[in-house]
Amino acid sequence: MREVSVRMIHFVRDLARVSGVDESALFEGLASVLPVAGVEPDWIDWNDFIEVLERFERISGGPEGVGRAMRAAAPIAYPELRAFASVFVLPIPAFRFVMTKLMRTNYRHIAIETIEELGGDRIRWTQSIPEPHRASEAFHRGTVSLVEIFPRHLDLAEARVESAIITAREASFVVQFPVVEPLSTRSARAVSSAASVLAVQLDHAFSTIIETLRGRPEGPLRGDGQTPNAPGANGAPKEVHDWAERLALSPRQREVFALLVEGRANKDIAAALRCSERNVEFHVGRILRAARVSSRAELLVKVLGARA
Repeated sequence: MREVSVRMIHFVRDLARVSGVDESALFEGLASVLPVAGVEPDWIDWNDFIEVLERFERISGGPEGVGRAMRAAAPIAYPELRAFASVFVLPIPAFRFVMTKLMRTNYRHIAIETIEELGGDRIRWTQSIPEPHRASEAFHRGTVSLVEIFPRHLDLAEARVESAIITAREASFVVQFPVVEPLSTRSARAVSSAASVLAVQLDHAFSTIIETLRGRPEGPLRGDGQTPNAPGANGAPKEVHDWAERLALSPRQREVFALLVEGRANKDIAAALRCSERNVEFHVGRILRAARVSSRAELLVKVLGARA
């Protein structure tokens, strides 16, 4: 049952690197996790993913070791979450978005009950692993550390998990998020809501701006995925190749990077490279981490600024 985005394996690899855990010990014998003919899968088996999580918990020293690894990996893992700092004002709207939207892009089956706001920046929710999928307390225990450090992506203090009732199949949590000052709750929530709507349009808008500034002709993609007269990945300027060398990008990441710095949207990059949009998203995330930036806009400013 291929239910888990390979993005989550990238996350586990980050945890392994910062904690010194041998990746081969985590992935040995798990066929769905490994590339086939050099091509990384989009989705992996839920059972394999749970096996990786439980192996990591054992090797790293239990739930406390997992928590230490997650805190150490926070500066490099999930760059898309750090980008939320410029979109969301309060942690609860950001957390709600992650649990109800992003969770569904990473897991096809995890059930999240309605997130209930208890007042005083406290929330309660229940998450469950439906039958017939393999149940796992390790999966739910990992959620505790993820929730605690979540506000750090917004440059806030950690959250406090007031209660966590965990079984292999289901877990219920009550969490206290840090209070954000000096904005009032009402105005902050209004700003956060409006910004989250605008964020959906940022990728396309930024791509259009870059294309206009460069004077690249607008128009439909050709059959090969290229825009008329637009430079392709293999025709990237020398400065782009130099940046790719500096960031130690893989061959596929270099192709994505060359198109990314042209201001291409993910769907256009996917068409040009004849791969899925999800694969492009994964590669973009790893490029952002390598460049130590939190958004594609920041990456473009950094690269184009160096070329100016």
